Amino acid sequence: MHNVAWSVLIRMVHSVINTTPIGLLEEIIIVDDASDMEYLKTGLDSYFMAIKKVKILRIPERVGFFQARNKGADLASAPVLIFLDANTECSHGWVEPLLERIAVNRSIIASPSMDIIDQDTGKYNLVLPESVGGFSWNLMFSWKGLTDKDMQGSNLAQPLKTPNLPGGNFAVDKKFFSILGQHDPVMDTLEFDNLELSIKCWLCGGSLEIVPCSHVGQVEYSYEPDNMADYRDMILNISFRAAEVWFEEYKSYFYDRVGEPSIDIGDLSKQLLVKKHLVCRPFAWYLKNVYPD
Repeated sequence: MHNVAWSVLIRMVHSVINTTPIGLLEEIIIVDDASDMEYLKTGLDSYFMAIKKVKILRIPERVGFFQARNKGADLASAPVLIFLDANTECSHGWVEPLLERIAVNRSIIASPSMDIIDQDTGKYNLVLPESVGGFSWNLMFSWKGLTDKDMQGSNLAQPLKTPNLPGGNFAVDKKFFSILGQHDPVMDTLEFDNLELSIKCWLCGGSLEIVPCSHVGQVEYSYEPDNMADYRDMILNISFRAAEVWFEEYKSYFYDRVGEPSIDIGDLSKQLLVKKHLVCRPFAWYLKNVYPD
């Protein structure tokens, strides 16, 4: 988190505590990515002092969304990690279906069904899963609606295979997350999306699911960047890195839309080593078997 509103953060943490069976909750790690709001400093420490399962990891200099999550994962002691954005609220029965999927197969990354919390009224609005996550060739997230063929004869309570994670809320086996190389530690202060992790998971022996029986609400809010040029470069840097490592010859479809990299996208050796070490499938396999649309 970075400079999140007090009420939003407190609501999220208490929703986790109030809706998670005590035997399933090892700890809650709040990762503070160099917030400078005073109420998130000593005030936050004092508030959670009496709640032993809450830990606060403070990062002194801004590292961004992905690196902050990696640092939280390194600190975690439980065998399963559940990442939640600060602007979320868990509902009763949310955690058991996620953990059940990972107990079935520890290479599954399981996402809850995301409901909507009105930012003005705080009203919780249930959303029935009618789509899974996808992306366009400019590598921006998009929803892929379920077709009649997808729905025919299906049990709507069963997990849905998704080509792309729809947001930053998901459960993953800690060892599997480490094997995948965690998140690409590229700077991201936007909470952009998880396309790189999604592609990596599918190509390197895992799968992604949306679990309709698990519901987590998210406060909708609009974001206006201070500097549009920096905002654009950050998004492009994240996307360029994913394309260079995972898309192989298909990266040309991305470059046809945004142009060749004109910025330094940084060192990719760690990501390429993960790809080689895990003997990951080619991107053509993903297009044929996971996201043929």
